[in-house]
Formats: sequence, structure tokens, C-alpha cells
Amino acid sequence: MSEGRVWGEVGNLNPLQITDKNGTTPDSTYYGNNMNSYIGSLRYDPSGRKRKSPGLQTKRKRKLKPEFQPLVVEENYAQLRMDEFNNKYPSFTGSSRYQPEQDQSWKQEASKNFTVAPAYNKGAYQVIPSTDIKHIGK
Repeated sequence: MSEGRVWGEVGNLNPLQITDKNGTTPDSTYYGNNMNSYIGSLRYDPSGRKRKSPGLQTKRKRKLKPEFQPLVVEENYAQLRMDEFNNKYPSFTGSSRYQPEQDQSWKQEASKNFTVAPAYNKGAYQVIPSTDIKHIGK
């Protein structure tokens, strides 16, 4: 038999030239360069990603819905303590120190005699009497 390369050497080889230690050519080398043939697990695609295979998955049993039962509310210890405290120490119901706002309608009457505008069309806004409104932009 012609001298071939030993199986496992690195290099650009024709699959027909590769032989193992006994001088025989392994069957898998015939499929190495052929892209149309496919060897390997059916769980993986040619690029190496794992495929979703519904035949390999186990079917799940559906759970039965439990029968509806209305919620029974029970007061817990903390709620009982809060109710007891509120009954013993009720909220303050007496008079408070609150006083209504004083009448400030006079401010609106007084502000009718003035306007707010920037003086000479630049700078900060200023309060200008209504007698000088004609001089605002000059």
C-alpha cells in the first residue's frame, strides 16, 4: 500500500490519502469534505446549534383548576391591637388653632394702578405706574 499520512496530523489533506496506524482508511474521512452529507446527531444543525425537536420533549399533563372558594377574612393580632388602641385613644375632635386667611382683596385693587414690564426693552422687569406706561419702550 502506498505510504499515507498518519491519522490526526495537521495539514491540507485529501480524505482518500489519510490512513490510520494500521494503514486502513477510516470510513468517516470519506464524508469530511463533502458538504452534502451529514454525519452526527439530529439534535444539532450543521452550524452546531441545538435544534428544538418536539419528538424528544415529553408532553405535559394539564393541571385541573381548583374549585372557586370565596376568601374568608380573619383579623390578625396586629389589626386587633390597632382597633383596641384606636378605641382607647380616639382622634382629637376639639377645636384647632387654624385661622382662615385674612382678606387680601385690597391687593388686587391696588395692583390695577401698576404694570410690570422691562424698562427700556432690556434688563429686569420693573413695576411701572399706569401714568408712565406710554414711556415703557422708549
